[in-house]
Amino acid sequence: MNLPIKILNFKAQIAFLIISLNMAQYISVGFFSESLAAILRQDGLSLKKIGAVYFIGLFYGFRFLWAPFVEFAVAKMGGVYKNFIVVILTLMIISLGITSFLNVRENLGFILIMAGLLGFLSATSAIASSALIIKISTPQNLASANSLGASGNFIGHVLGTGVTLIIYANFGWIASTLFLVFLTLIALFMIITFKELPRELEKSQNHVNFKNMAMFFKDKKFWLSVLMLQGVGVCMSFGLINPILVDSGRGLDEVGKIVHIYGLCGVLLGSVIASYLINKLGSIKTIILVTLIQAAGILTLLLPILGYTNFIVLVLVCQICFAVYTVGAVSVSTMIMRKATKHPASECALQSSISMLFQYISFALGFVIASFVGYKATVVFSSIICIGVFFYILKFKKFI
Repeated sequence: MNLPIKILNFKAQIAFLIISLNMAQYISVGFFSESLAAILRQDGLSLKKIGAVYFIGLFYGFRFLWAPFVEFAVAKMGGVYKNFIVVILTLMIISLGITSFLNVRENLGFILIMAGLLGFLSATSAIASSALIIKISTPQNLASANSLGASGNFIGHVLGTGVTLIIYANFGWIASTLFLVFLTLIALFMIITFKELPRELEKSQNHVNFKNMAMFFKDKKFWLSVLMLQGVGVCMSFGLINPILVDSGRGLDEVGKIVHIYGLCGVLLGSVIASYLINKLGSIKTIILVTLIQAAGILTLLLPILGYTNFIVLVLVCQICFAVYTVGAVSVSTMIMRKATKHPASECALQSSISMLFQYISFALGFVIASFVGYKATVVFSSIICIGVFFYILKFKKFI
């Protein structure tokens, strides 16, 4: 398949490949964390037990632990990431197929085990996919590749959490899980039909090597601090969107539409803005500028907090929040890939894991602070943190 059109400086086939791989990575994690949580809650399960489903997202935070094994496996496959990704996607399809025959009420324990396996496979696919994207991109279009990836995550979020939940509500468990199988098959088809040129990997990649990964930050200490700090402010407020909307008087179905369908359109907007800014300003200047944009963007959450709960206002607030979060995520992700020059899979996984772990901590921190001082003070505080991070990165940018 070789379509004669281009999307964000990529041939259509490669653009759809990047989108479909990112979509496939997200749909299972999205469904078995967010949608399954809603299904179990509807069945009367306690919040304490439901919390277990969110652990599958932790595989993304710790994927650096097995990234060298992925690099080793790819080296044994002739340095072709495609072959490894085909194996992982096939395992995901088999796992989803097995899960479709389970009963959500009678086989919950087994379903959670399969969800954990899918979380692991999804994170493993992300390790190899990131390295593949670096391989098929140039320094000039790497930002576009990350924008396409963010769009794939957006589509995966809408389909994996929104549409699949609607299918479950109307047609049941088997139909919803088979829909996930169908979506993963699309990614499998795209990667199978893609012709990846073999490239000899470095000798150090022919064996499992944690030493190189441990040495990665030796001369990149300030970049490490940026990975830790960049998302703190925006994530502290970003995680509060759902409870703020619920407390504004909107029902769960309305919150689902506002956040997971209309609001997510902000991801597409953020992807385009990020690609434009990175190409115009470069990654570092974009990251610096983004922290200021985020400081202003998350303040829009004050509107519903102060009682402005018109439907259009809420949609715009969500879209702005998703847009400013995405601009930051794409710019950091692009910088991560540019710094992963020697061992792409391991170095990308290590940097992404650190960034993601601190984002998880920031999400939780936002809830804790809000429980003490309320939404308004938390949003203002997180905006101030964004401004503080702006001055920090601005001062030390020459070391990044």
